[in-house]
Amino acid sequence: MATEPRADSGSDGSRTAAGGGRMFSNDASLTSQPGECASFASAGEPRFEGTADVIWTLDDSGSMNEEIEAVRSRMREFFSSIIRAGIDVRIALVTEDVQTYFPEVCQEITCVEYPVSSRNSLDAFIATRYDWRSILRPNADKFFVVVSDDESGLPAQSFRAWADTYYVDEWRLAGIFCLPERVGGMYGYNCSGAGDVYFNLAINSGGVTADLGVPLLDWSEIFDELARGVIDTGVAVPCQWGIPSGSEDGDFEVSEVNVEFTDDSGEVIRLFNVPDDSRCEEAGGGWFYDSADAPTALMACPSTCESIQSDNSGQIAVVFGCPTEIAPLC
Repeated sequence: MATEPRADSGSDGSRTAAGGGRMFSNDASLTSQPGECASFASAGEPRFEGTADVIWTLDDSGSMNEEIEAVRSRMREFFSSIIRAGIDVRIALVTEDVQTYFPEVCQEITCVEYPVSSRNSLDAFIATRYDWRSILRPNADKFFVVVSDDESGLPAQSFRAWADTYYVDEWRLAGIFCLPERVGGMYGYNCSGAGDVYFNLAINSGGVTADLGVPLLDWSEIFDELARGVIDTGVAVPCQWGIPSGSEDGDFEVSEVNVEFTDDSGEVIRLFNVPDDSRCEEAGGGWFYDSADAPTALMACPSTCESIQSDNSGQIAVVFGCPTEIAPLC
């Protein structure tokens, strides 16, 4: 089932949803105007079930100052977005001066102090394995993530042999490094060497890669792709959707969220909110929060879920900013 939000154009060029609230397909917050509630809509992103153990090595050589700062500023959002999607994730970060560069993040993940030079990112995984092995779980997918501007000194087959011995076939290598695909065999901007070994391991294990050699990197997009690579190993949970950030700090009003379903005929149906799953049958369907105190997901009532799943072209949108329409219950 597709999950892109649908909206109709108003006479002023705005996009108008059922119920009168303005509905936008991007994730930008809007300022209220007199006489209307400010809102935006996001495609309903399915929740996932799964476990993932993610180990990072961050090249801390002198040429990596900009990259270290980029990782530092985005690491929390990386694992937060995975958690919001429903994946039970544990993370370890290996680099020198890790407590200095990542003091706040290290309160939430496992940090390992180890010098990671230009060419020993893969060796660093092996050398520190006893320091981060406590995060590992038997049934979790394993991800090794490399951030480096140079080539590995350890051959791909050597790392693969080690990883296969300890993690069988459940591991992937991903990373941000200099891709070898360059005109005339040249590697890219701000690179000390092409990461052929990393590329080989990523391609053969199904990991996500990003090219460090591209000028003016979009680091936010890169981290989104890395997070998606972890999330997509989980199993989508039917009729559960994550709550997109309603503002820059991620806050939202629980009393100003609505769920809209567009059926295959194009009709937009706003689903009623019910207090919890015990009131679903009485209300004749609808949706509820997974937790009344600290919600992280929206969940459809069983009968509503069945209707949604029977419509192969139906679309779900989560609309923010207008008062939640609550089921009329006794």
